[in-house]
Parts: sequence; C-alpha cells; structure tokens
Amino acid sequence: MDLEPVAGAALIRVTAASVFDLPCATNTDRDRERAVRFAVPRGYGGFRSRVVSSGIRDIARLDVRGDNKTLTSVPFTPGQSEVDVSTAVAGHAVLELRITCARPGGAVTFFNAALTR
Repeated sequence: MDLEPVAGAALIRVTAASVFDLPCATNTDRDRERAVRFAVPRGYGGFRSRVVSSGIRDIARLDVRGDNKTLTSVPFTPGQSEVDVSTAVAGHAVLELRITCARPGGAVTFFNAALTR
C-alpha cells in the first residue's frame, strides 16, 4: 500500500506515489528535525523502502517510529549509498519517518515506500 501523509506533508516533495524526499532541517533553535507521519490501516504489519541520501554533509539519522516509539534507526554519512529499510509496524496506528542531521542541507529520498501486510 502506498503511503499518504497525515502530518508533515508540507515538508516533503512527492515525485510519485511511493517516492518522496525528506529534507534536513535548518538546525536553528526550533528546527532540529523533520518528520512526516502516516496512518497505518488495520491489517498492515510492516513498512519497507529503499532510502538514498543526497547532499548529506555530516552525520544524519533516520528514525522510523510507531506511535512515538523508535522502531529502527538508520545512520547516514556523506557519500553513503542506498539502504533498504524495513520494520514491523503491526499494532501501531501512526508511522513516523524522522530525519535528524548534524548540519543543514541534504535530504533522504524514499523509493517504493509502502506498508505491507
């Protein structure tokens, strides 16, 4: 099932139904991370995506969260290639993808992002 944002949609740039960018924050006082949230319909138990970083100039971290609990964390470093991310989301109503970057600039791109049964 393709993902449809329920919060934070203004932060992402959608290029196709299952492809979107989540940019690093500006790292000012109130802008330390960026996140987008999705509803997890009943019957879906997993999340998967191929994730590629671009323009990351320092260490960054992607947290995949379910109902405000971190399910998995993926570190990114400059020049790192793609990473396959998957985690169980069964029992969670909200999926959140959150990126925290040590420096502003850059983004992570999600390809084939989907909820799975």
